[in-house]
Amino acid sequence: WQPVLARQSADAIEMREVEVRGVVEAALRFLADAWKNKVQVVDELPEDLAVTGNRHKLVQVLVNLLQNAFDALGTKAFVDGERATLRVYHRTRPGWSIVCLRDNGPGMDRSTIEKAFDPFFTTKEVGKGIGLGLSICYQIMAEHGGRIDVTSEVGKFCEFALEFPEES
Repeated sequence: WQPVLARQSADAIEMREVEVRGVVEAALRFLADAWKNKVQVVDELPEDLAVTGNRHKLVQVLVNLLQNAFDALGTKAFVDGERATLRVYHRTRPGWSIVCLRDNGPGMDRSTIEKAFDPFFTTKEVGKGIGLGLSICYQIMAEHGGRIDVTSEVGKFCEFALEFPEES
């Protein structure tokens, strides 16, 4: 008799080649009500872009990041024909494949960025979030041998970069 474990340990997560566009599309489907007819999503990902990872965990990361972006975009008043927009694109750096999500929302100030990945830190009002989303994203990216980073300019944009090590 062998007991069945309800949860796998972090080292046991199944890693394989994952198509990034499929992960983004799955996350967007989960959040359709949050963005359809409200946010313009611009997909600039290469058609064949893939990373090594766990698809379910990566969908979880994208759902968290997209939900935060859509929430932030909903708080900004857009003028002069500007529209709430989220751009998803890819860039590289030697040894790294980087998936970026950039919105034209209100952005984050330096002190918010410094605490963004801390567990239980949130800028949302009570009842709208508990502050675990970004710390979970950070943990999942670490499990993938990668990193997550954020850059922002208040009033202009916020960009999250998911950095995946390239296979050697």
